[in-house]
Amino acid sequence: MNDEKLLKLAVDSGEIILKSGGEIQRVEDTMSRIMATASTNSEHEAIVFPTAIFATLNGKNGQITKVKRIYQGRTDLKRLDAINTMSRNFVSGKISLDEALKCVEDIKNMPEVNPYIFSISISMTCLFFSLMIQGSFKDIISSGIIGLALGMFMIILSKNNVSYFISRFISGMIISILAIILHKINMCNTYENVITACIMPILSGITITTSLRDILNGDFVSGISRAIEGTLVAVAIACGVMIVLKIFAGI
Repeated sequence: MNDEKLLKLAVDSGEIILKSGGEIQRVEDTMSRIMATASTNSEHEAIVFPTAIFATLNGKNGQITKVKRIYQGRTDLKRLDAINTMSRNFVSGKISLDEALKCVEDIKNMPEVNPYIFSISISMTCLFFSLMIQGSFKDIISSGIIGLALGMFMIILSKNNVSYFISRFISGMIISILAIILHKINMCNTYENVITACIMPILSGITITTSLRDILNGDFVSGISRAIEGTLVAVAIACGVMIVLKIFAGI
């Protein structure tokens, strides 16, 4: 088995898991299992941080080390499931190394979620959160409308590579502006409830949950950094909402 290809498979698989929202332990475990197929006497190590992957494989051809810088990703359960299935099939011998590498490339090139489905999903999420906090019928409908607009704005911001934190800040402002406008034209009764419902889909709940799992697994650097990231996202959203309310809510 080609050690360089095997190390590439391990690192690329780890990158996909990490960028898709997987916790550090899952990344290191997957990489270690893949590298362990090199030979019975091979030595291997995988060290993963939120922004970098370090992997070393000492096989029959000597020691090989690979370092990869990881940039901001987004939660993608479809890619997580696909890479998990691929790694299990490879480790169990159901697919060859070349087939596994091709699978990884296919997973990397998976199409993004349909923008219409994404926007509708955000809209339905906002609508049901408004229902959960006992909003009026007008509030529920307004939340769905704002959620639809929010989904479209988020797609535009993503395509223009706007910073993650700036994107959440702008999203908070957009939600507040639309909620106040709908309130002024009597399409919603309580704009505070509408804003509360509509910020729910953009909060970093998964990031905070993953950070807690990392901390419980002993990966304190990753856990703390992700907790800070989740907190900063919440602060960015709050600032966007607060600025709009301070300027326009009294009009």
